[in-house]
Amino acid sequence: MNARYQLITSLGVVLLLLGSCLRHEGQDGERFFRTWEEIVASDTLYVGTGTSPLSFFLYRGQPLGVEYQKALSFTDKHGLELSIAISHSTDSLMQWLREGKIDLIISPQPMTKHNVDSLKFCGSIETSALVLVQRQSDHPVRRLSELEGKQLYTTTDAALRLRARQIVSEIGAKDLQIITVDTLGVEDLIEAVANTGSIHYALADERLAHAFAQYHPNLDVATRVSVPIRYGWVTRRDNSELAGRIDSFFIGKDAEERHLKLMQSQQWRHYFAPSPHLSKPGGKIISPYDHLFREAADKLGWDWSMLAAIAYCESTFHADVIGWSGARGLMGIMPRTGQAYGVTPEQLLEPEYSIQVAVALLTDLYREFADISDPYDRYALTLASYNAGLGHVQDARRLARKHGKDPCRWQGSVREYLRLKSTPAYYDDPVVKYGYVRGTETINYVDNIMSMSATYRAHAQK
Repeated sequence: MNARYQLITSLGVVLLLLGSCLRHEGQDGERFFRTWEEIVASDTLYVGTGTSPLSFFLYRGQPLGVEYQKALSFTDKHGLELSIAISHSTDSLMQWLREGKIDLIISPQPMTKHNVDSLKFCGSIETSALVLVQRQSDHPVRRLSELEGKQLYTTTDAALRLRARQIVSEIGAKDLQIITVDTLGVEDLIEAVANTGSIHYALADERLAHAFAQYHPNLDVATRVSVPIRYGWVTRRDNSELAGRIDSFFIGKDAEERHLKLMQSQQWRHYFAPSPHLSKPGGKIISPYDHLFREAADKLGWDWSMLAAIAYCESTFHADVIGWSGARGLMGIMPRTGQAYGVTPEQLLEPEYSIQVAVALLTDLYREFADISDPYDRYALTLASYNAGLGHVQDARRLARKHGKDPCRWQGSVREYLRLKSTPAYYDDPVVKYGYVRGTETINYVDNIMSMSATYRAHAQK
């Protein structure tokens, strides 16, 4: 487990790990919050969160997310470790906070009257509304009444569905059709508006919509369809000292928020960028590293073209590249993964070491699917694990099994449930251990590798 964070996935583990920090109890057994001095003395800040693209998610085993990065920046500044407790329920997070099992909730909470009266908001307060996602046109919808006679798409997200029903009531619509899609996440729905002609209007969180609009210039996300709501981190109402430290860091005179926002924005844009179109080099020579791929493939037992395709998708054959997520080198290896195989971050920028780690990782992942007899399915699940992380693929297999599908098949089974793991109804499912992932990205990755590998083999045989 990485020393920088602890991933906690069950209440039992939370109680075990956090029990030692519950030092204050009243005579009636009520637990109180930890003081700042106690937090510093323990060297650890315990925070709670859900998994979502806005808060916290795992990518290739690496914890990411805007709120997570903010929390990590705060703990780094104060020389603390960051311990993450995950729950799919806001009620559970609130209970942990009341009982002193966590110090802070970093999943942004709405500043409702009840929350303001019972909790202490702290740090930078974000304002967001719901917006109408539509394509750029000469006559965009700017008033809700103009939705009459149209189809408005939403996901199963409770806030989106509620607002859609309210719109129908507010405008007295007689011919506004609300279509709830339970097989797409909000991100996929936004991309469908941008890339297809079948969905013209959708509801989305303003922050998410604006992130996608940066990469889809044909999108119009300027029409707000709800009042702005303020969101922020929360701690216990009586924990003014911790709240003050957080306020000082994010909004005080010495705040580093401007730099932090720039860092977050870069990560955010890259994660939600559409998958680039990958051109395929031709000729018998695919790359300057063909001889290394061929040698390594003999150890792996795969065709060398598969390694070449992975390298192109990860780095376009640039050995010194460092990706937005921190993945390094020719084969896109995360530094922590490299260290697990005895290779330093600096060595990952050398082709030989990068390929060495990739082969070792692919070998271990391939073994994880020894129960799968079909070679195509086994390759696909291995590649998906290489891209998104083994945990997310195992989640998708558990979902497939739960819904009566074959967990050993990629097409029509694991592939579909990996895509659905960007939808709250699925990434909040009790069988899911690793939460949110943008599965569409991983599906495209596997498809590209398979297609490109076949193309490379054909070119090399000419």
